[in-house]
Amino acid sequence: MPGHWQSMTSFTQGKTTVYAAISYLTEPNGKSAIYISKDDGKTWNKSMSAGIRSWQNNISSASDGVNSIIIAPVSAGYIYTSTDLGDTWQSNEPVNSSTMQVWNSLVSFPDGNNITEIAVPKETAESDRYLKISRDAGMTWSPLSSAGQDSWSSIASSTSSNHTVLAAASLTGSGGTIYISTDLGQTWSHYTPASVPYGWESISVATDNTRTVIAAIAKNRDGTASVFTSSDLGTTWVEKPLPNS
Repeated sequence: MPGHWQSMTSFTQGKTTVYAAISYLTEPNGKSAIYISKDDGKTWNKSMSAGIRSWQNNISSASDGVNSIIIAPVSAGYIYTSTDLGDTWQSNEPVNSSTMQVWNSLVSFPDGNNITEIAVPKETAESDRYLKISRDAGMTWSPLSSAGQDSWSSIASSTSSNHTVLAAASLTGSGGTIYISTDLGQTWSHYTPASVPYGWESISVATDNTRTVIAAIAKNRDGTASVFTSSDLGTTWVEKPLPNS
């Protein structure tokens, strides 16, 4: 059975919902494995073709209803992809070795005839604090200038009926900024909710044909955390403090 989950993603391909997750407690030397479920999580199988590697703590997937992709980065800067529901994997080494990155956060979404990836680099130069975008499964990456430069912490996406919502969080300013895009990252609206003194740690988004909900976790100076939610694409936010552990 899988051990401790590091990261999980899911997508629907035809009538099949596929889950892919990274688990590390079952592997030696601190490395991890990818597990796949094709029956709503009832059973899980280790993907032997993906191998036992130093998988980064994020895995992403996307489907346009016909084609799908699962993307998993390795700490060495490689991107592994699967286009057959996790049965086989291909290693995509960046064309330019200088673009190899350790990603803090990674999302994938359908973009017309392509599937696009947007990522938050773990380390950035002061003059290059952009999100990074790839339209060839991680072979090449370029700055996403439309969002501008910021101290990015997390990015999320959700797609329903060919409608995609992107949400990104940063640590800049008095408490951090939330960025929202509804046109595949071409333009972004940004919001700084009140009562966020420290910054955003993570963000998630879920959308369907009628409603979009965005949730973000803010860390307070006293070590506690709060969840902020928005149901109007970031215009207003509701704070929900988390209990102390």
